[in-house]
Amino acid sequence: MEIEIYKHNGKEKSDSKYYPILSYKTIAHNPSLLLVSDEKMSFEDNSQTGFFEIKKIQFIASCKTDFSDSPLLIAFYLGEGCELYAHNLTDLPGHHYQGGERFLLIDYKSYSEICEYTGETKLSFSEYFQEIKSGNLGPNSLLENNEKLLNKDEQDKLYKEKSTF
Repeated sequence: MEIEIYKHNGKEKSDSKYYPILSYKTIAHNPSLLLVSDEKMSFEDNSQTGFFEIKKIQFIASCKTDFSDSPLLIAFYLGEGCELYAHNLTDLPGHHYQGGERFLLIDYKSYSEICEYTGETKLSFSEYFQEIKSGNLGPNSLLENNEKLLNKDEQDKLYKEKSTF
C-alpha cells in the first residue's frame, strides 16, 4: 500500500510522489466513521449542482512511511472495486498535501444516538455535515444555564430569547 503526497511548487500543477506504508498500527476500528466531501458536479450546459462523496472507513492506523520520521494518521476505506485506499488525516508540513477531494471525518450514527440521549431534534445527514463543516459546536452539546443542562433545541430557544433584548 502506498499514499500519494503532493508538494505545491508555486505552479498550477504540483509535484507528487508515492510513499510506501512501511508498517502500521490500527488505532481505531469504528464501523460508523465516514469520510465525507461535498463537491460540485458540472454539466454540459455549464450549470452545476452539489453532491456528497461518502467513504465508509474500515479502520484508522498510525502509519510509518519514508515521507516523515513521525507516523501519519491514515484512514483506510474500500473503493467501489473493493480495493483498499488510504486517506491521510495528518496535517503535512512544508506545502505538502494529499491530492483529491477534501474529506471531513464524521460519525453521523453516533451523533444520531446522542440525539436520542439528549432529546434534541436530529439534523438530516446534509444539515449535520454542513454544521460540522462550518465549525459550529451546536449538535450534541449541552450548555449549562441556571443550573440546567440545555440540549441544542433548548440552546436555540435561549439564544432567540436573549437576542430579542
